Amino acid sequence: MKLHMYSDYIVRSQIFDQILERYPEDTFLQEQVEILSSIESKVYCRTVADRLGVPVTPGTVRPISGIKEIYETAERVGLPILLKLDRGGGGKGIEKIDHFESKQETRAIFESMQRIGQMAFASGDIYIEKMVSQSRHIEVQFMADDYGNVVCFGERECSIQRRFQKIIEESPSPIVSGEDRNKLYSYTKKIIKAIKY
Repeated sequence: MKLHMYSDYIVRSQIFDQILERYPEDTFLQEQVEILSSIESKVYCRTVADRLGVPVTPGTVRPISGIKEIYETAERVGLPILLKLDRGGGGKGIEKIDHFESKQETRAIFESMQRIGQMAFASGDIYIEKMVSQSRHIEVQFMADDYGNVVCFGERECSIQRRFQKIIEESPSPIVSGEDRNKLYSYTKKIIKAIKY
């Protein structure tokens, strides 16, 4: 039996990956290491969602290569924008830009983020999202099996944050309507099936 589960801690745990390799699938709750490695990349997830027609926050769906793309994206989607580390997590690796001082300062932010990403997450890739003010951070809980079945168990309201770090999680979200919940579950199932989770 394989139970596919997701945990921020487990995804970044090489020790757990090594344990998985030692035990046969039928005796351990087995993570799909290759898939988890892929979905650790937010750019990969944004690309999959975009390809499937699932709405994503305006920005880039590929890592940016330099500050020229920062200015181009800001012009296209408007300020403020967020520079985000592709493999960051836990509120780390996010820089808000609400105005531009100089190209030197923008380059310094970009290069600093790349260094931090390389040191903390073994990847300096950065992507951009339009900052959505008064947004909500909603996560969907799900389980998938080897036969293409996906079940959504509910959503978590994770909007109470400090410095992009969740402080409180509440389930179900008091703000999500029945119609929005159905859309979230539909999007979740489309993505999970597409990545063969």
